[in-house]
Amino acid sequence: ISVKEYLALLLIVFCGFVSIIISNAYLAEFHRSVIETSAQFIFFSTIIRYHIDELKKKNFIQHYELTKLNSELEFYSYHDPLTGVLNRRRFEKIYESDYEKSVVYQIHLCVLLIDIDYFKEFNDTYGHIQGDKVLISIANLLEEVFIHDSVYICRYGGHEFLISTRDLPKIKMEARIEEINAGLRCLKIDNEASKSEEKLSVSIGMNYAVPIDEFGNWKFVDDADKHLYVEKAARKDKISG
Repeated sequence: ISVKEYLALLLIVFCGFVSIIISNAYLAEFHRSVIETSAQFIFFSTIIRYHIDELKKKNFIQHYELTKLNSELEFYSYHDPLTGVLNRRRFEKIYESDYEKSVVYQIHLCVLLIDIDYFKEFNDTYGHIQGDKVLISIANLLEEVFIHDSVYICRYGGHEFLISTRDLPKIKMEARIEEINAGLRCLKIDNEASKSEEKLSVSIGMNYAVPIDEFGNWKFVDDADKHLYVEKAARKDKISG
């Protein structure tokens, strides 16, 4: 090989090495750029995912709190705030529906009207705070007595409670009235203002029948009220109706 050819060969080899070095450097720079870009992508993706998760968590909490608030509002719109039993407005809607079904299907309907004897005098003697405690105690007693029965209990007036059901036979309702009176005697709530009993007592009027007048729903309740006042005129803690 001549000197020129040898030098040309060396030049080719040298150029090859240079191109390889340049190529490797470029690839290294490219790889480094790809790695940096990937790291940045992962970093920002993690941040975005974190904020998305935080927003989801916040939305879940807000949804839970809103649902809870709506449930509480619904509960308080349907229930008496003092005793926790149904309020009169909610009870009337349920009762009117039950009465209509009893008329259509000729099913027995039962209504109990419960009145606390000498409650005004009790309030005047012991104060309204003690009067509120009595209302709560009686509401709790009614819920305990009917805990296994399908009934609707409401605070009908200041010191009156109304109960309705289409599922209990008369003999069982009479037994429940006995349990109410027995439970109240066990509470042993003093009532010096009573003119007939040393302890707090209630009068209970019951109307149990198959209603036939489709427009007589509140007359049905009035009949229970009449039984109640017959009871009041006779003896304060006996069953009427």
